Amino acid sequence: MIRMRIPATSANIGSGFDSLGLAVSMYNYVNMAESDEVVIKTLDNIQVPTDRSNLIYKTAKYLYDLCDKNCSGLYIEQENNIPMARGLGSSSACIVAGLLGANRLMGDPLNRDEIINIAADLEGHPDNSTPALLGGQVTAVLENKKVWYVKQEIRDDLRFVAIVPDFELRTSLARQALPREINHKDGVFNLSRAALMSVSLYSGNYQNLRIAADDRLHQPYRLGLIK
Repeated sequence: MIRMRIPATSANIGSGFDSLGLAVSMYNYVNMAESDEVVIKTLDNIQVPTDRSNLIYKTAKYLYDLCDKNCSGLYIEQENNIPMARGLGSSSACIVAGLLGANRLMGDPLNRDEIINIAADLEGHPDNSTPALLGGQVTAVLENKKVWYVKQEIRDDLRFVAIVPDFELRTSLARQALPREINHKDGVFNLSRAALMSVSLYSGNYQNLRIAADDRLHQPYRLGLIK
């Protein structure tokens, strides 16, 4: 039995759209073992798919197939503490659990960076899955299915507060709200603030965060989705 603890993540930090994310101290717990059938149980009252559509199972099975390994079934137990579809990386946590569990059960055929690349490719962006795998604060770029990243430890004097809404907001819906094109001025606005955000978090220059958190690429377009 493989036992895993996967952290929640906050991504799109301020102006760091699809590139800047960090892990927070809220965790899902997942147990996984090989089985002759697919058995999925929850250790709480959270409703999740208990068939082959379960995201943890689907991701694990994907990795078995990718490694050309037979997978008759899996036994999976989930304890879900990360709120689903609330902006704390619940889907990334499932993807990471599926990949880590399957990789370990197969004898670790893939190294850490290969797992990072696959997780980001499945998600479509690296800013949740990479900090979920590495912890800390991560600046990352996904290019041709490879993640280029820098991990930085979160300073001890920094604390986070998560405001969790009482409604779901799926990533797919949030992405539909984005424009197909942006103007040059808005691009420069975000580039400068994303750089300032990353360095300020690392160095402890928190007085910069009020400016660095400004964004013109996603926040204005998604604001109407928050009721």
